[in-house]
Amino acid sequence: MRRAQRRVRGRGFGVALLVAVLVAGVGAIADGAAAEGGERPDFALPFPCGEQWHGTTRAGHSHPLAVDFNSYEGEDWELGHPVLASAAGVVLSSGFETDYDGYGYTGFGNYVLIDHGNGWTTFYAHLSQVETDIVAGATVSVGSVLGGVGNTGRGARHHLHYEQAFDGEVQRATFRG
Repeated sequence: MRRAQRRVRGRGFGVALLVAVLVAGVGAIADGAAAEGGERPDFALPFPCGEQWHGTTRAGHSHPLAVDFNSYEGEDWELGHPVLASAAGVVLSSGFETDYDGYGYTGFGNYVLIDHGNGWTTFYAHLSQVETDIVAGATVSVGSVLGGVGNTGRGARHHLHYEQAFDGEVQRATFRG
């Protein structure tokens, strides 16, 4: 289940795309067509309810559909702020990596990779820390604390790097209310 390293060209990814200004637990992005195969989980935002986060994608990112989340509260508030599992699942891998190649991720610092079944995974990176019980094989519920917002690895500013993938291919992130 290695993440494919493909480049998207000529599809309008040249300008940063504002995904949304969301109030966690209230805002939503309408679910588009799911990839063929497994039913897409009902993903929640990876933050506590009632908070506002700004999510962006950009060309040249590790994947153009990966979302970087920042708050409007500033870096001091963000650092260590809880990052939550956006759907129930089983932790495939977690820890700190610079050259981790088991699933094709490199340079992300503290990270968590969760399998949600039916081919769906989520990836959370640049965490300030990973909770001690978030280890390979651990079962998580939606809303389980995975770690905190940080800038480990290649992250320059405190933020959460987040991906939703189907069969190893990153998809456009969608969230329920």
